[in-house]
Amino acid sequence: MDKGDGESLENRVHDRNPKDTNDEEVTYMPTMDMIEYERVNYVKEMQDYLRNLKNLNKKEAKEKSFQNLVKSDIISENGEFTERFARKK
Repeated sequence: MDKGDGESLENRVHDRNPKDTNDEEVTYMPTMDMIEYERVNYVKEMQDYLRNLKNLNKKEAKEKSFQNLVKSDIISENGEFTERFARKK
């Protein structure tokens, strides 16, 4: 198995032509291959996001990061971690 090569993984493991209950074509991957494919895509998206942040000026990058952390429910508008991410004492 080619690890880290999302393109060949995508092309190699698709099984085509199974039918669902509505007689529509369904495309699927075996579970482990799907997990690896999603991991590769997630890493690529994160690298693109960080590259875009790096191209912004410091103030814009800080604001965009803050907005994304709030939108992801990691921190609240006041800058504190949400209950899910706060460390328990």
